Order: sequence, then structure tokens, then C-alpha cells
Amino acid sequence: MFDRLLADGIRRGRVMLIDHHGRAQTFGAGEPHVTLRVADAATDRALGFMPWLKVGEAYMDGTFEIVEGSLRDFLDLFHRNSRNLRSLPVRRALGVIDPP
Repeated sequence: MFDRLLADGIRRGRVMLIDHHGRAQTFGAGEPHVTLRVADAATDRALGFMPWLKVGEAYMDGTFEIVEGSLRDFLDLFHRNSRNLRSLPVRRALGVIDPP
């Protein structure tokens, strides 16, 4: 699920996502560049529905890892794409509201 959010929402910068099966997918282009790893299916779903809340929790739990790049790069990339990520039709349809 998180991969669909990234595919639709990343327009500036590049994210490589390694899912819980070990498959790698790349979204976007350019800098900054980060590589992320999601440890399990439950984390993948949680990140797909409520990334602004669940990223911090999963990072602290160790089920979401920044493999390449820094935490600063990751935050910069998601800040640059925050408008795209918040406005995805599926998120609006589900009534998912993230903080500003």
C-alpha cells in the first residue's frame, strides 16, 4: 500500500522502497534520494493509510528504516512532496486527514 502512495505522490526527489518481500521499486527522479525498507505487511498498510503519523512510530519500532540517505534527506523529500501526497484521490475518498 505504501508503494501506491509513493508512486502517485512523489514528484520531486527519488525514493527507492524495499518492501517486506525484499522487492525494490523506485519512485520519482532527482535529488534528494533515499532508500527505505519496510519490515512487514502491517507497517506497509499503516504507512499507506496514515504516513504522517505512522512513519515516526514505525521508525522508532524499527519496522521502517532509512537504508540510504539521512533522516534529513527523507524529511526534505517528503516535505517537497507533501501537497501531492495529501491530495491523492484515494486518501480523500477514505477520509484520511493528515496534519498540515
